Amino acid sequence: MIKLVHQLIIWIFSIIALLYIVFYEFILPSPIDNIDTADKIFIILSKIAYSIVAAFIFYIISQYIPVQIPRRQKKIKILAYVYNKASIINVLVFNLKRKLKYSFDIENENNIDYLVGLLKKIKPDGRIEEFENWHQYFLHFKTQMLEEIRSMFFYNEYLNKELLFELINIETLLSFPSSTFAGYKKPNLPDMTYAKDDLYVLFKYTNNLLEFSRKEFKKYEKEIKKELEIYRHNYC
Repeated sequence: MIKLVHQLIIWIFSIIALLYIVFYEFILPSPIDNIDTADKIFIILSKIAYSIVAAFIFYIISQYIPVQIPRRQKKIKILAYVYNKASIINVLVFNLKRKLKYSFDIENENNIDYLVGLLKKIKPDGRIEEFENWHQYFLHFKTQMLEEIRSMFFYNEYLNKELLFELINIETLLSFPSSTFAGYKKPNLPDMTYAKDDLYVLFKYTNNLLEFSRKEFKKYEKEIKKELEIYRHNYC
């Protein structure tokens, strides 16, 4: 945001300076032989305007064309990649909720009592699809999630702070040794309510991640869609 403001200021002052030069050189009547104070001020201002325009041209040649434009193009490619990864994370969490028999009604979002009610019906040592028990499934889920998240960290300088913060939150939650996702059996537990806090926080973080990635997507929607089409054409 700060870089955008700086660039905007440069463009505004450069345009003003250019307009002043046009006004001074081509519109304002030529000063009379006896230069008065006003004429001197105009001459000084014109020299300042020439300096600003010269600096602006230098910025365009040395920074904007060789640095800023390629950086923006690279950012679009990276954001398309990040948005795709965020979508994969969303699918992984969706599948987890599906296994929990989660109802996707809006009123169930951020409702920990509803989540506890589901967990009370699940035996953690019971089989879940192709996995021997829920502990193995959670470990598998954690491995998949961390793979996607850490692949996004390579491009942290291109990510906004909100999105990066949520990625860090999710990674920290999944990586904590005593968390639900560590894969260890919890002895003598009749149900899976022990996982309520970790799952509740995970769902909250991943909802935030998806929201922030969508916001970033909308800023560059046309460019990202074009980049995704190129990716699908080449690799799908």
